[in-house]
Amino acid sequence: MAVHLSRRLNKVLKNWPIDSSRKGRDLGEYLHQEYRLTFEKLLSEDIEVAKNSLQSLENLNNNCYWNRYPRKHNHGFIGDIVAKNPWILSNENMKQMNVSSMSLWQRFKASFNK
Repeated sequence: MAVHLSRRLNKVLKNWPIDSSRKGRDLGEYLHQEYRLTFEKLLSEDIEVAKNSLQSLENLNNNCYWNRYPRKHNHGFIGDIVAKNPWILSNENMKQMNVSSMSLWQRFKASFNK
């Protein structure tokens, strides 16, 4: 049973891309590194929880919820600015803005100290 679940996990991870422009912030990177270890631990402790967790990942990977709950508009609150300008969320831009090293509270305090 555990071998079958491990194979299913490998199949899901094979289809999950890693975005190199989002180093350290990418969901695919997290799944390939951290989640794999967590899943191995789950297999040894509780097979049912591991099954449910893997089923959830498969649903996300197969766009189950995207198809079940279609969106009326294909953009979010800020429109499609990020799609037109992908550098906005790139790691290089985050380093330049120095936002990634500051917590929300530090940024909030800094806005009043200007």
